[in-house]
Order: sequence, then structure tokens, then C-alpha cells
Amino acid sequence: MENETNEQKKEQPAVNTGAGVQSETDSIVERAKSERQKLEEAIKQTEDLLRKNEEILAKQILGGRTEAGQQPLVAKEIDPKEYAKQLLNGKV
Repeated sequence: MENETNEQKKEQPAVNTGAGVQSETDSIVERAKSERQKLEEAIKQTEDLLRKNEEILAKQILGGRTEAGQQPLVAKEIDPKEYAKQLLNGKV
């Protein structure tokens, strides 16, 4: 049994050479690069969408379809007596 444990100890490095630390930093750097590329792609897509939105708004303005001058619909207030009549007639 002592020979087996001595052989196992010989197989394991006694001193950390730093290779494990180097590979960890390499993987962190690679992950950071891939995340940066994903962010850049997302930014480009957002810029394209904004540009398209601006074009659509410009076409609406030139076509006379603007939001200016539009008034929201106002709900007509009903007299309580009229409301009661409508309830009895089944209109409400």
C-alpha cells in the first residue's frame, strides 16, 4: 500500500506552476471578447432600428400623418335619469 500512495504522490505535481492560473485568465479573456462582440452586434441592431424608426416618422410627417392636432376622444357624460332609462331599456 505504501508503494501505491508514493506513486500517486509522484504523479501529482508538488508545486503549482501557474499553468492553471494562465488557462483561467485565457478563458476569462475569451469570454470577455465574445461578450464584447455580442454587445457590439446588439448596438448595431439598435442603431439600425432607430434609423428605420426615424425614416418612418419622416415619411409620416411628409405624408401629412402627424400626431399634432389630434384630440383624444372625450367620453360623453350621461345624466343619471338618462342612464336609468338606458338601463331599463337594456342599452347599457
